[in-house]
Order: sequence, then C-alpha cells, then structure tokens
Amino acid sequence: MHPTLPITIGGRSHEKAEAVAREIGNAEAVVIDLDHKNLGLAANKGFSAIAMFVYDDTLNALH
Repeated sequence: MHPTLPITIGGRSHEKAEAVAREIGNAEAVVIDLDHKNLGLAANKGFSAIAMFVYDDTLNALH
C-alpha cells in the first residue's frame, strides 16, 4: 500500500492501541475519548482518513 504514510491508532486503552501500532509499524498510538468533540486529541492533530471499529453513539468521531 503506502508504507511511508504515518498511521495513528486510536483506542480507549493506550496499551491495546500501542500493541496494534507496534505490530503495524510506522504507527503511533493515541487514547481517544468519545465524550469530547475533539476525541480528547490536540487541536492541531489532523487526519486525511478515519476508519472506526467501535460504536460511537455520540457521533463525535464525525466532527
């Protein structure tokens, strides 16, 4: 695919996200908080694409 593009793995558990990031390589792990519109991430954090694998009844991941 595109091995030089950075990937961010977000999860509610940093340990689980970090384990996935290590396995993928060229990836960082972040903790997300679905109760916040910015998911608890820094305002300057931007993404070109997002894939969700959790139920988000707040729809904050769509902002």
